[in-house]
Amino acid sequence: MFDEPSHRYWVWSPRRNAWLQPRSTSAVLTRSGIKGFDPFYWRRSLIEKRKLRPDEAESYMELHREERADIGTELHGLIRAELLGQPYHSRCAESLLLLAVWREMFLPRIEAVVAIETPMVSLAYFVSGTPDLVARVDGAWMTLDWKSKVSEEKAKPEAGWKPQLGGYDLMVEEHHGIRLEGAMNLMIWPEGTKDVWYNRADVNQAREEFLGATAWSHAIDAADGCPVHRGALEHLLTLHPGALEWIEAPKGHGPWTIERALRAPLAQHP
Repeated sequence: MFDEPSHRYWVWSPRRNAWLQPRSTSAVLTRSGIKGFDPFYWRRSLIEKRKLRPDEAESYMELHREERADIGTELHGLIRAELLGQPYHSRCAESLLLLAVWREMFLPRIEAVVAIETPMVSLAYFVSGTPDLVARVDGAWMTLDWKSKVSEEKAKPEAGWKPQLGGYDLMVEEHHGIRLEGAMNLMIWPEGTKDVWYNRADVNQAREEFLGATAWSHAIDAADGCPVHRGALEHLLTLHPGALEWIEAPKGHGPWTIERALRAPLAQHP
């Protein structure tokens, strides 16, 4: 099940007779240390160049992040409505500009569609996610993820994008039984767009990074005593024994985390 207002996924467990909540791809990457933004230099620039006090700088960063998140969320809704031919009422002026740019520069490139923002849960790896689009674009079948940007100057890829697409690729294969040819991030700002392409070899590498992040995410929770994540970790390691070595251990964790996770009591093991 998918709850739209909270953007959360739930899976029914007959063994536990309960609904379980798998972590999203974004949360997995954050938990494992791959995804995250260090605001140190931004904060320093606001204080030294913009002459804000430290508390004002913190408030500014929080408000800016919230504003950008709202614009990004609305842009996704506008694009989904555009593709499905549904009405959508905008609250953010900038998101309408971004939609117009997307419609002019990218929409004609879409040749066929498999899924539009379809929530997916991997029962194999106990993770969830919603690819923005699974489609054939410019002759290639791929997953796509939109990224709203302030300007062309700020249109730069981030570390978590590629492994997140790897996670989406795993879920698309599990749900639809198809092997895609690649993946793409599309950065959109009010005056233009920029593609970030990943071929099949790139996506294969991204899948390993994502599975490594997923394994560590489960290990951290299992080490804290969660039997559900303990079971998910053990199952993942039966499928991919080396997964925990495919990325660096998250900060503050290491072999001791794995040992503790795998030595947790089995009483509630799924």
